[in-house]
Amino acid sequence: MRDYTPELDAARELMEELRRHMRAFDQGRLAFQPPVLDNATGTPWRGEDTQGLRKFTDAIEQQDAQLQTLAKSDDPPREDPLPVIQGLATAWKCLVLAATPVPAVRMSSKLPASGNQPAREGFVDVVARGGAEWIRIYSKKVSTLLAEFREYDSYLTDSDDEGPNTPKAASFQPNVLTRLVDDLLALAAGVERIPGAVAPRLTLRLTRIEENPEGGHPDLRVGQTLDAIRARGVHLVFGDLSDIPFSRLPTSLPDARTVTPSRRLNLDPTALMGLCSDLLHHPLPATPDEARARFYRPQTVVEEAGHAGGGRGSWDGAGEADAAQSQNSRELVRALLEETTEPLVEVIRDTLEATSNGQEIELWATQEAITYLQETISSEALVGEGLEQRRMRRLTGLEDGDFWEGSRYAGKAGCLAKMRLHVFDDDCSIDMLTKEVEEHGLESVSRRLESPLALGKSLCADGMTSFHATTAAACTTFVAEYLSVVSKGMSAAPALPGFLNPRRLPAPRVAQISTPFTVVALHSLSRGAAEGMTTLSMGHVVFRELFAQPRWRTKGWAQGSYELERTAIDTVIGDMEALSVDDGGVLETTPGAPVHAVTWILPYRSLGEAKRVKFAAGDYSFPRFVQRVLKDGERALSRTATPTPTV
Repeated sequence: MRDYTPELDAARELMEELRRHMRAFDQGRLAFQPPVLDNATGTPWRGEDTQGLRKFTDAIEQQDAQLQTLAKSDDPPREDPLPVIQGLATAWKCLVLAATPVPAVRMSSKLPASGNQPAREGFVDVVARGGAEWIRIYSKKVSTLLAEFREYDSYLTDSDDEGPNTPKAASFQPNVLTRLVDDLLALAAGVERIPGAVAPRLTLRLTRIEENPEGGHPDLRVGQTLDAIRARGVHLVFGDLSDIPFSRLPTSLPDARTVTPSRRLNLDPTALMGLCSDLLHHPLPATPDEARARFYRPQTVVEEAGHAGGGRGSWDGAGEADAAQSQNSRELVRALLEETTEPLVEVIRDTLEATSNGQEIELWATQEAITYLQETISSEALVGEGLEQRRMRRLTGLEDGDFWEGSRYAGKAGCLAKMRLHVFDDDCSIDMLTKEVEEHGLESVSRRLESPLALGKSLCADGMTSFHATTAAACTTFVAEYLSVVSKGMSAAPALPGFLNPRRLPAPRVAQISTPFTVVALHSLSRGAAEGMTTLSMGHVVFRELFAQPRWRTKGWAQGSYELERTAIDTVIGDMEALSVDDGGVLETTPGAPVHAVTWILPYRSLGEAKRVKFAAGDYSFPRFVQRVLKDGERALSRTATPTPTV
C-alpha cells in the first residue's frame, strides 16, 4: 500500500497558505460599490454580501480539520489528499481574480426536465461581473474524455485493431464536456435576471486539460471538443492558477474609483423644487430661535387648534418644544438650520467647479418633472411673495430674467449662474411608455430593455457605467408596471413594487397633481441614467426604495458593473493571470478613469416662502388639503388616498 505522507505534507502546506490569504482577505472587495454621491445620509451604499461565500470558507476549514486529523493519525493516509486541496486553492484564486462584483459562489440552479432528460441540478463555481459571467471549473484529466471516446468507438468497431493513442476517424459526438456546457448554457438562458440583463456569459476553466500539449492531443476529438465549446460562445481558459502564488493575490479593498457628478445634471422633481425653495435664497436666520420663529406657530395657537405634531425634531438640539409643531414646520426648521452650516447651493457649486474642468454646466429635466414642479409650486396655498414661482418660471424658460435675482447668492452663483433647463425629448416620455404598454404589453418593454444601449447617442457616454444601464432598466420596468395597472384597471398587481402601489402613494396636500411623485421621480431617474448622467435628488427615499427592491437583488445578480466595463476588465484579468513570476508585487486592478455618479443625493428642501410670509404677517391658519383625483386603475386598487400629515 502506497504511503501518501509526502502528499499530506504538501497538502497541509498549501492549505496553510490558502487559509492565511483567506483570513487576510477583505470580503468587501467582492461586493458591489455603486457610483452614488450621498451628501444627505452619510451611509455608504453597497450591494449584498456574496451568497455562498460563508459556506465555501466553512468547507475549506472542514478540509483543514480533516488534514489535521490525518496528520495526527499513526496510520499513513491511504488516499492522496493533495488534489482536493489544489482544487480548493484554484477555486479560491478564481474567486479572488474574478471581475467584481461577485454576487455568488458555488451557486446551484435547477434545470427542468425536457424531452428524455430528467430534471437535474447544475452549479457554477463563481458568479462574476455582477452576474453577467458564470465561471465553472472542470478539474478532470483528459483521460476522462479518452475513456468516453473509446467506449463510443467500441460500438462501431473492434478497438483492438488500433493502438490506444491512434487518432480516431470516427465522427465527433457529444461528450461529458459538451454536455456539461450545454446544461450550463440552458441554465444561463433560463435563470431569473434583473431588469435589462441578458443571459450570463459562460467561462469554463480546464485545470488539467492543456490547450496545446506538446505533441498534440492523444485524440483528434479532444481538439474538436474544445472547438465545439468555443462555437457555443463559451470562453475557455486553461490552468489551475498554481503559477500565481498567494502572496501576489490582493487582500485589501482596491482603490476606489473616482465618482463625480456629470457636467450635464438631470434634476428630478425634488431637485427642481429644492432649487427654487425660499430656504436656499432668503437671508439666513442669525440664531436657531430666529429659525423657529420663521416657521413655528405660537404654542397658544397650536393648543387652541388642537394640532400636535406628535414627534420630535430630527436634528441635534431639537426637543419637546419642537414636538408640538407640525412635521412640515419641523422639517423647514431643520433644513434652515442645516443651511446655516452647509448651504446646498454652495455644496453644488463648489463640487461642480472642482470636477467639471471648466466645462459649462448644463441642467436637464424631463417634461414630467417640470410639470410636477409647475403643478406644485403654482398652488395658491404655496404662494408667498411669488419669488419661488418666479424662480420656477425662469428656470423652466417661461420667463426671461436672472434666476438668482433677489437671492442671497445673486452674483455669487459661480458655475450655476446660467440657470436654464434643457428638456429631454419625448421619445422616452411617460406618454410614449404608456402607449407601448397599452399596445404591446410589458413583454415588449422587457425585450427593449435587454437590447444594448446606444452609447454613442448618450449625452454623457464617457463616464457612463453599467449601473446607469441597470438603473434605467429597473426604473423603466417599475414605471411600466405601474402604467399597466393604471391603464388596464387591474384589481391586483402582485408584482408591483410596494412604493408604487396606489394604496401607498401619498396624496398631495395643497396641490392637484396629475402624476404621482414616485412615478415622476423614477421616470426622471431612468431618463438621466440612460444618458449616463447624474440625477440630482434632494431626498433619498425613492432611491432607497428602488435600491432595496428584491427584483433588483435577484439571486446571483448585483445591480451593475458588468457589460460596459467588460473589455477593460478582461484585459486586466488576462494581464494578472499572465504574470506568473513572483516579483513581490500584488496583482491589483487600477481604479481607472473617473465615472459619473448615477445619483447625487442631497438633503431635502421643501418650499417655505408661503409659510414664512404668512407667519410674518401673523396668519397662523392651517392649510386646506386637497384630495388627489385617482385614475381608473388606481381607483381599483385604492378606494381613498390618505393625505400624509406633513404640513
